[in-house]
Amino acid sequence: VLLNTIIENLKDCKSIKLDATPAGVSVYKKLGFVEEYVINRMVSTESNDIDIDYQNNVNNDISQILENDIPSIALLDEKFFGVNRLKLFQYLYKNNHNGSFQIRKNDQLLGYVFGRKGSNYFQVGPVMSKSAYFTKFLLMNVFVKLKDQSLVIDVLSDKSGLIAWLISIGFKHQRNFTRMYLKSNDYSGNIENQFLISGPELG
Repeated sequence: VLLNTIIENLKDCKSIKLDATPAGVSVYKKLGFVEEYVINRMVSTESNDIDIDYQNNVNNDISQILENDIPSIALLDEKFFGVNRLKLFQYLYKNNHNGSFQIRKNDQLLGYVFGRKGSNYFQVGPVMSKSAYFTKFLLMNVFVKLKDQSLVIDVLSDKSGLIAWLISIGFKHQRNFTRMYLKSNDYSGNIENQFLISGPELG
């Protein structure tokens, strides 16, 4: 009843999305929700032993995100993710700007990562970028910066190469979510550029 009321209150929205637990998928399907993709939750409670090669070309172009970078990040993110998330990025930056990095080469934005403090973990994400290669180096910088903290990430399950690397440095699979949508999926963005979400509660 409660969910039906929420859907009714959102009747003017063209698309409604949620991240369902495995047990919830069948429940939401009965209400008309359609599966979009699966998200793997992975955690690390130990210091990640990562050695970054600062001689490579990518790290020369990685920098910490500054507040005045956020509008341009939101514009590219809208192409990658499908909707404008400027307010989300402003919130994440204020929560913990030390865990936010970007890759810019020849003034072109290629990728970015944000994060936020939680009660038990530091949640890394969202991460959007032009390639898995850029994503790996963005995450390296975050992990080195936060090497003494417990980390949680929600990575799209189709990013198998990235998941294999995360396992190799100590991350463990905890559980899955399934992103689902109701009505249309006109704002799906480019799935190939989506690597980590910012958590089920923030999308």
